[in-house]
Amino acid sequence: MSPVPPNQLRGGRHGLPREEVVASQRRRLMDAMVAAVAERGFAATTVADVISRAGVSRSTFYEQFSDKDDCFVAAHNDLIERLIDFVSAAYVRGESLEDKVRLGLDAFLQALAARPEAARFAFIDVMAASPRAHDQHRDAVRRFVAIFDEVGELTDRSGELPASLSRVVVGGVATLVYEEIAAGRQTSVRRLLPEALYLALVPYLGHERALEEMASASGRDGAGAAEDAA
Repeated sequence: MSPVPPNQLRGGRHGLPREEVVASQRRRLMDAMVAAVAERGFAATTVADVISRAGVSRSTFYEQFSDKDDCFVAAHNDLIERLIDFVSAAYVRGESLEDKVRLGLDAFLQALAARPEAARFAFIDVMAASPRAHDQHRDAVRRFVAIFDEVGELTDRSGELPASLSRVVVGGVATLVYEEIAAGRQTSVRRLLPEALYLALVPYLGHERALEEMASASGRDGAGAAEDAA
């Protein structure tokens, strides 16, 4: 007989409150959606694929979600919420504008590298999903734009900056990341930190200071790689 899948509650009496059981089932279904779409693509993924991976019944799936798209949107939203929380927690630890942006970007890239299938799900697969998923993706972009709106306010010339600057910065970083993920290089996405940092800082601090931060980030990257190799 097959073993019980990871995180799956065994049948019978387990003594857990109903809300814990429901939360566990929902988490497994969302994780299964990410894994199934990573393997098969959104169009080819079926509810049967998801429930098989999650180890739950079809009736349990429909207690949680109305259809495949509903599960996809919930999984995407969960990934974005956790990603933004992770990035924000790193960002606020920085003392200077440069530190905040570097820590936030590094956390962003670190999170994507840690879960390659989730990175593809959030950046690539969402484009093949429903209009509802597209709307949610745009909302996620706006939330990252809001972070860079705050960055602009930390400069001594915030009143001079174009209103669309934050959107341009986020779009540029997103393009770098998208191309890396589309090429299947999610696990090495952190190598983009120096370039992404320059791109994110140059409108706020100017070429020379952004270049210094890029060089500094490159040095940190090299030191980290050497330590890993050792």
